[in-house]
Amino acid sequence: MCVIKQSLSTRRTKISDLCGCVQSGDPKDVIELTDSNFEELVYGSDDMWLVEFFAPWCGHCKTLAPQWAAAATELKGKVKLGALDATVHTVMASRFQVTSVSASFITVFIVPCQLTRSTKNL
Repeated sequence: MCVIKQSLSTRRTKISDLCGCVQSGDPKDVIELTDSNFEELVYGSDDMWLVEFFAPWCGHCKTLAPQWAAAATELKGKVKLGALDATVHTVMASRFQVTSVSASFITVFIVPCQLTRSTKNL
């Protein structure tokens, strides 16, 4: 299992243990994005995307993880939900101006359907 997949799995498991809530979402429905696959998966898609930029240490990000998975499961086939570890994949994080300056790291962007090449370079 790669480090990123392990990190996402661990993050989601820990938060559900902490809150004691039952989540109906499947974390596998959240698409793992990286610097190397972002352009192809997101910009190369005809689908609308919601992209979460997270940090594994961020409490808000951990709290969002079960709800993000539930939303990904519920919206499957309509909107794609992805997650990118901004502490590892700094190229895309920088492109979207996501930084760890504040204690609250979580950032979500909407990427509309059929994003054109002219709007691709933020």
